[in-house]
Amino acid sequence: MRRRQLARVATAGAGALLLAACGTGTGRTGSPTTEAPSPGTTQPGALPSANPSATTTTPPAGGTDLPASGTYVNGPAGDPHSYVVLSTSGTASISGTANFVYQDGRETTEFSFSGTAGGGTAQLQSQGGGPGNFSATYTATTMTLQGCSSYLLFISSAGQCLFTLSATV
Repeated sequence: MRRRQLARVATAGAGALLLAACGTGTGRTGSPTTEAPSPGTTQPGALPSANPSATTTTPPAGGTDLPASGTYVNGPAGDPHSYVVLSTSGTASISGTANFVYQDGRETTEFSFSGTAGGGTAQLQSQGGGPGNFSATYTATTMTLQGCSSYLLFISSAGQCLFTLSATV
């Protein structure tokens, strides 16, 4: 009987020691608090930061933040829709074509373009038609052609200017 009591005390003591080591203690008696720390202070166990609101980003592989090369579509395969074929080269150069696929599968290139990109924004110049100077924003898997409803075939709303990276046209 005495051994069981000692085992319980040892187990409870080890659990309390483990909780304290993990930083879950409050540093005072009573219930833990949910108050936010004052600006410029740190929680127990937290590392101080020179700028608490600063965020760190990691650039994509290759050290650039260009959009991915590939085909970006604004509609499902089998339906008429626009698509952009995009290529990247160097550290900031992009080029491509804006295209349309009809319901019967025929495709037409509306214009080609080239320009520079970085930080989620591209400045582009069309060749062989198109709007002349235009811009786009992008993420890892999407591209939005700014104002495309004024220069792409059959685009009637700004929502159709959002193109998603796709394995198929």
